[in-house]
Amino acid sequence: MMQYMKLLSKNKLPDLIALQEPFDWAQLPGYVTCGSPCECTGKDIRVCTLVKRGTAFIEHPLDITKESDIDYVLIEVMPCRGAMKTGLFVLNVYSTASKRGLTHNFGSLFRVGVPS
Repeated sequence: MMQYMKLLSKNKLPDLIALQEPFDWAQLPGYVTCGSPCECTGKDIRVCTLVKRGTAFIEHPLDITKESDIDYVLIEVMPCRGAMKTGLFVLNVYSTASKRGLTHNFGSLFRVGVPS
């Protein structure tokens, strides 16, 4: 990915990069990393989102740990003046099929993450 990013001009760089299974804290120059260690191991990072520096955003925690073992990062990109009236929400979700006994409850994730 670094080689591809070096080929792009600065105005062509993406505002967000969603990564799954980086297994370590992903870092790219010019980006802020959002994410947290996996609940099941306490260290493996299953999902993270890189946000371009200078982009206004809020990382939103969701209270779903009792209902689901799904790893996620929920980012709200704040609108620039006049461009948008509301923020853009980006939900980066990872659910491994290889771990037995985990609760993959997407319903609770979407109920909490996308209020009606």
